[in-house]
Amino acid sequence: MLPLISADAQPVDALVVCEMATGRILRWNPAAERLFGYTASEAIGRPIETLLYTSIEQLHDQRVAHYVRTGKPDVLTGREPLVVLARGRSGALLRVEVLLAYLEVPGTPTWHDLLTFRRADRQPRRRA
Repeated sequence: MLPLISADAQPVDALVVCEMATGRILRWNPAAERLFGYTASEAIGRPIETLLYTSIEQLHDQRVAHYVRTGKPDVLTGREPLVVLARGRSGALLRVEVLLAYLEVPGTPTWHDLLTFRRADRQPRRRA
């Protein structure tokens, strides 16, 4: 049986965690560095809008506002990836798939977004 992840494997998906209330990036993985061109220290603390092209920025804001207003996570989860344009550090537009999920930290009132990005020109995701 093959291991699920080898010790030297690099994650394909760019994972970005931001705080819902402020929209600031809190976590940034190496795949996000490769995709967007920002190091973790450059990205952490920036607004998520730094990455989101105008159309997806508005959709993201609407979904988060709906979740905060209603507390219903279905607007954030259970959807297929969206193919959208994002912005890299150089200002270049990137065609990416993005999935949005919410993260709740038990015992705290803080809610987070988990955004998963992948270049749209790669192989499509396979459903298990």
